[in-house]
Amino acid sequence: MTENEQKVYDYIHDTITESGNDFSMTNKDIRDVIDMNDRTLYRSLSSLERDGHISRETCSIGNFGKQRIIKIK
Repeated sequence: MTENEQKVYDYIHDTITESGNDFSMTNKDIRDVIDMNDRTLYRSLSSLERDGHISRETCSIGNFGKQRIIKIK
């Protein structure tokens, strides 16, 4: 796991652990907290999912767009 992937994973893991809820923050919210550009975050999330560390589920919420939930495996 790269340093950036570890930052993203740790943030998701800590947020889920503290809140006890699913992780549903937007990429912008994540970027604001861990100070990472959009492309790096996208690559990190994709790698984490591909390597089996997380799973992402996206569902439509009607006219309001989509909601994504990230789960730790």
